[in-house]
Amino acid sequence: MAEESPDGQDKTEDPSEERLHSYREKGEIAVSKELTTCLSLLAVIVLISYFFLTLTQQIIRMTRISFESITDLRISASNIGAIFKFYGWNYLTASIPYIAASAVVSLVVTLGQTQLNFSWQRLSPQWSRLNPISGLQRLVSMNMYFELTKSILKMLIISILTGLLLYSSTNHFPGLMYLPIRDVWGFWSAKSWELFGSVIGMMLLISIMDYFFNFTQLQNKMKMTKQEVREEAKQREIDPHVRGRIRRIQRDVASRKTIEATQQATVLVTNPTHYSIALLYEFGMTAPIVVAKGKDNLALRMREVAKDFDIPIVENKPVARTLYATTEITQEIPSDLYKAVSEIILYVFKLKNKLKK
Repeated sequence: MAEESPDGQDKTEDPSEERLHSYREKGEIAVSKELTTCLSLLAVIVLISYFFLTLTQQIIRMTRISFESITDLRISASNIGAIFKFYGWNYLTASIPYIAASAVVSLVVTLGQTQLNFSWQRLSPQWSRLNPISGLQRLVSMNMYFELTKSILKMLIISILTGLLLYSSTNHFPGLMYLPIRDVWGFWSAKSWELFGSVIGMMLLISIMDYFFNFTQLQNKMKMTKQEVREEAKQREIDPHVRGRIRRIQRDVASRKTIEATQQATVLVTNPTHYSIALLYEFGMTAPIVVAKGKDNLALRMREVAKDFDIPIVENKPVARTLYATTEITQEIPSDLYKAVSEIILYVFKLKNKLKK
């Protein structure tokens, strides 16, 4: 059954390039967290098997040091830090390669699934998620049922495989009492690798199924109604001259608003030829506000307006460039510019007082 849009129309059409690009910009890409976890775990297990002898020797060495020093060691406030540092550093250095391998594989698998796509929108706060009604809807969604099924399936698989492995080895348990500790260790090591291999294989199968489920869900979500396809086609067919005219109108409107805002400014900070920043400050305000800014021709027009309305013009290249690059219209100036801008505002107020006298 085709998914429905909010207006009740069936989404039966494949997503257009514009729709695909829009979803990628929002960071909505088919990704399986299970696949990332599974391959990271596999990398750690492979690394442990490759350096198993070295890891075992490190553990034996630390254990021997601990037992040998247990009779002579007296823990006190003066040596507790050194003891923690010694053991912590040794165990940390032993685990760093495995932590690094897990992190690198996780990064590579995630980048591979997202095709190096990165979206800042995924990092921005989404206040709609605080809506309790939306939260309840997510709890009863198909995706949540699938996640719950995956969790239950993973627990069942690990439990069943562990039980089968132990059951198949019950005949060997009595004989382990008569074997040297090295042989007992080898027996359980072999059984552990069998368990790891079985679990990883089943987890990998679940991960692949998870990826295809997420991919299918996203494809259905991106599908379009026939009306949406027609509207996109109309947008693409707009005459380039019309688009150019629309852009010119938009620029003219923006310029007009900039000029009107400049008339209300307290001071105009210039570059002097490339940038103009109109600042507004009144007593009681926490910080000056950028009410308008312009570049090149618009900057020259702002200076003409400032002269017509007797608005002081102050040339300060670093401040003008920084404000233009870092501060949007209606925003307060950055805190690191308070000192420089306050000197400009103070100069303007002194100038106005002189003119009044």
